[in-house]
Amino acid sequence: MRLALPPCVCRKPLISGNVMEGRRRLRNKLLSSLKTAMAEDTDDFIYGELVSAEKKYVKPSVPSHKGSTPREIALDILLKREVGGSNTFIENILHEVLLESSLSTSDRGFCKELIYGCIRWRGLLDHLISRRQDGKKRQRAMVQVILRVGLYQLFFMDRIPSHALVSECVNLAKSRGIGGASGFINAFLRQYVREQAETRELIAELQENTLHVGWSHPEWIVKEWVKRYGKEEAKKLLSWNNSPATMFARVNRIKSTGQTVRKLWEHEPITFRDVNVDWCNSEDLAEIKVTAPVQTLESFKRGFFYVQDPSTLLSVKVLDPQPGDSILDLCSAPGGKACYIAQLMEDKGKLIASDIDEDRLKVVRQNSERLGITCLETKPVSEVDRMLAGDEQMMFDRILIDAPCSNSGVIRRRIDVRWRISKTEIAALHETQFGLLMKVPETQEAPIFFGKIFSQAATAVKKGGILVYSTCSIEPEENEHVIRRFLKRSEIR
Repeated sequence: MRLALPPCVCRKPLISGNVMEGRRRLRNKLLSSLKTAMAEDTDDFIYGELVSAEKKYVKPSVPSHKGSTPREIALDILLKREVGGSNTFIENILHEVLLESSLSTSDRGFCKELIYGCIRWRGLLDHLISRRQDGKKRQRAMVQVILRVGLYQLFFMDRIPSHALVSECVNLAKSRGIGGASGFINAFLRQYVREQAETRELIAELQENTLHVGWSHPEWIVKEWVKRYGKEEAKKLLSWNNSPATMFARVNRIKSTGQTVRKLWEHEPITFRDVNVDWCNSEDLAEIKVTAPVQTLESFKRGFFYVQDPSTLLSVKVLDPQPGDSILDLCSAPGGKACYIAQLMEDKGKLIASDIDEDRLKVVRQNSERLGITCLETKPVSEVDRMLAGDEQMMFDRILIDAPCSNSGVIRRRIDVRWRISKTEIAALHETQFGLLMKVPETQEAPIFFGKIFSQAATAVKKGGILVYSTCSIEPEENEHVIRRFLKRSEIR
């Protein structure tokens, strides 16, 4: 068996607390799937699914926003996250709100930029707010969020006249029942309007000398990256994380061709440009921009393409699926990698996609059916557990372990993951990731939550087969350290 290690190309949720508490929370986080706002805000996620800390998907409790302005919607969503804690996923709330809103395409984009921008730059925006507080306590949540909205527009959305944004923020306060704070909000923002040039110089200085504040990231992770990559490379990474993510489409060759899909796009509300990467046929990838919800496009509904970041294809390339293979894809939902595996198999062979929750597996089936895939079969963990256990253990030509990770390599795309991740979580995730590869002695508590299945995965690869372990983390603790520990404990060389 060969153990293949592609660079970071995965996804998954976070945990917190000590290792034992981390395992419990990670179990809960992986037990559900939330539908997110837009497919372009996903990696390998379908339109759109996201792992949640809640046990079951529940439609967010948000007020009706029919007739609301983009700023009103942005304020309410940001406030819900502020008071709702880290378990409230912005993408999910935004999706639900936009479904019922009457916003135009441009207003939807404006609303989305306000929300995502205020989250990405929260650290810097709060620094600008606190430096005017003179040691006073933090503002109440509603005021704090309105000030962030105003400052973000002032310093990151130059096309908006300063007098207009100040006026709109004051109106927001009045419309949300805190008119008494409108005078303070007005004075606060107008002072920053007068000091724009000086403040921009301050921001530039912070981005050069106080990176975690200037680039709005947790201090601990910035220190780690500077130590690992050096200051200049770390700055490039921080800047990249704060840039808006783009949407990519992968052509589904089971149903169509790159040329056919592009001809269809010429008659749909979509623009595109070809994308070239070493690990995928250039005709199969395109960067796209849509002026309507992607799921409404006829080419999407007919299964001619799948919204998928190119990086997620790399682990499948390393897996090197062949027609007629037997392949197991663990942690499969929502199915982007599994569907690409099926395409490279030419839809011939046996492909088992497994995950821990039936709702998540339902999403995999929906995706594979839309794409016209017939070789893919979904199985819950309990069933695969039995397949890998006992004297009649099923063996596979190739296995993909798409491991739970911190997402530190896709902070650009995971909007608020930077504010969830912690050093303790990294340590706990290492134990989980090791457990996916290494069978733990019966006398030792298994550091995993999927049952026996994943700790037996390495033993289920046929002689000469391939086992691929991938994450979307850039932390050594979740990558090289896991593999070194695994190789040291296993017979694989």
